Amino acid sequence: MTTQTQTTNGPIYRKRHGRLQVSVFEDLSDDGKIRFSTYIQRNYKNGDGQWKVGAFSEADLDDLSKARELALEQIKERKTRYSKQQLG
Repeated sequence: MTTQTQTTNGPIYRKRHGRLQVSVFEDLSDDGKIRFSTYIQRNYKNGDGQWKVGAFSEADLDDLSKARELALEQIKERKTRYSKQQLG
């Protein structure tokens, strides 16, 4: 059985760290469970001035680790908040 998820309109969290941007989305599955998705990306302008999404370079690895931490903090905070709301 496949569970479908419905994504919210926009991210619940977005932050730039160095050359990277981290976004966290909250998704509601058909069974009513909340799930989280995380996107970490590096955006840059090419020679024509158009924005592109690129691969991570060696120089991005420390920022990638920090972006991951930021996403995890936001997800844990949301889960804690929801647990407290359920407890009344």
